[in-house]
Amino acid sequence: MSVQAIAADENSPAADNGGQITPEQQRRAIAEINAAAMPGTLAGACFAFLFGVILWAGSQSYSSHMSPRDDLLFAGLILASVLLMAAFLWRRARDAREVRAGHLQRADGHIIWQNGAYRAEVPGHTLNLSAFNLAAGTYAFSFLPRSGRVVAAELVALDSPAQAQDELRHALAVTNHFNVDDLPAFREGRLGRAGPRRLRQVWTPTAWMLLVAVVLFVVFVVLVSAEASKDLASLAFVFSVLAGIFGLFTGLFALNPTFDLLGGKVSSAAGVIEKVTRHTYGRNANTFYYYRLDNFLWTVSPEAQRTLIDGPAYRVYFLPRSKRLMGIEPM
Repeated sequence: MSVQAIAADENSPAADNGGQITPEQQRRAIAEINAAAMPGTLAGACFAFLFGVILWAGSQSYSSHMSPRDDLLFAGLILASVLLMAAFLWRRARDAREVRAGHLQRADGHIIWQNGAYRAEVPGHTLNLSAFNLAAGTYAFSFLPRSGRVVAAELVALDSPAQAQDELRHALAVTNHFNVDDLPAFREGRLGRAGPRRLRQVWTPTAWMLLVAVVLFVVFVVLVSAEASKDLASLAFVFSVLAGIFGLFTGLFALNPTFDLLGGKVSSAAGVIEKVTRHTYGRNANTFYYYRLDNFLWTVSPEAQRTLIDGPAYRVYFLPRSKRLMGIEPM
């Protein structure tokens, strides 16, 4: 299995043209910067639009009871939303300028696990490797000086003679969204630190939906008390109810894995895993990817299925009740 993001042409440090970023590296870095800035920018724009509509509706209604204090409140919320959006846009522009400047530094670094992510320690910098999938070892990194953004890495030496197995274990952890540090606890049948982290992940969609429902209900109450646009108030109420219902349904689906996670136990099964792909046809055609081991079937991402190498035996760790996949490693 080859190391991801290391190629012999445009992605290798040898292609940096004497410390200059290549066009392909520049394109990928700009795409990562845009993707990172998009959620915050959209959130700021949506909130600014929502509060702007409320303020406009209150000012257009003859029967509105919105006081100057209410106008000032919504104007402040609009300003805060615009500043949030501007902050993400400014950071995106700053990072993009550094990429377009194209100056790279190169240094040898060692990969470590730090603060919930794989990072590389080089002299004067800690480099984030979230866009890379590298086995544990020492690499020659090419990175941007200010942000420490890695654009290329070249293997110098692996930490262990079991190179293929170490790399496969790490790749499986990345694509199946668990930490390699969780495996010792899994081997003992315990969740360890993975329990609280997975519990937050399970309840995050429910928390967001209920938060949206509460915010929309507050907007509805404000509109009704101000006697602003009745159509806008009705719309806010309907969306608040829908968000609340959706949040309750996601909460119900989260109960079964929650009981598993609170139990703190992990089951395991070992053997040769079969990669299964199923296609649906028609208007809503889709493709689903699975790991199959004996009578167990786990839904995985396309990347996770491609990462699995056919042939070796694996040990899979899962929750006893819900059978949710928690981790996997080669034996």
